[in-house]
Amino acid sequence: MLKIFLIVFLLLIPFGLLEAASEPVTFIIQITSDIFDPETRIQIRVFNQDQLKEFQDSSGCTLSFDPMTGAEQLHCQSESLPELPSPEEFIFPVQDLLLPLVLPSRSILSGQQYRLVISGRHRDGCNTTLATAQGVADTSRIELSDFEWSSTGLDCPEINSEPDREPFPIGGSK
Repeated sequence: MLKIFLIVFLLLIPFGLLEAASEPVTFIIQITSDIFDPETRIQIRVFNQDQLKEFQDSSGCTLSFDPMTGAEQLHCQSESLPELPSPEEFIFPVQDLLLPLVLPSRSILSGQQYRLVISGRHRDGCNTTLATAQGVADTSRIELSDFEWSSTGLDCPEINSEPDREPFPIGGSK
């Protein structure tokens, strides 16, 4: 009986049937471009389950963002500041949104949790528009669309330059 099990096990390995839970994930993302400034870049940050755990552990912290300088600063209730996780980052010109974006992730494997934060300068040329998507990668190909978009409410018509970094929420959910 053990021999039969071993033979079946060895036969399944070449077909990848035993490795399905560890395949890299590719995200296929459909985004409408009309909510963004036509000159902006779309930034997509991909957080893996270890980074999400780090955010959970630092839930007493908030991240502030200076739109003039693009600087991010972490503020925590405790005196010790955790280090911010570095997500995978993809940047696209808004013109690329005519077709679905294909993001081959290096940090998300099928079976793992993920969180995507999508952001870009709003069509008003001032505010930032963003959406998040999160879940468990149940397949190696995940298609995402129909996002719930939100925008910052800054009254800043004199700002016309795009910062190098865009805001993203820490912890929480969609």
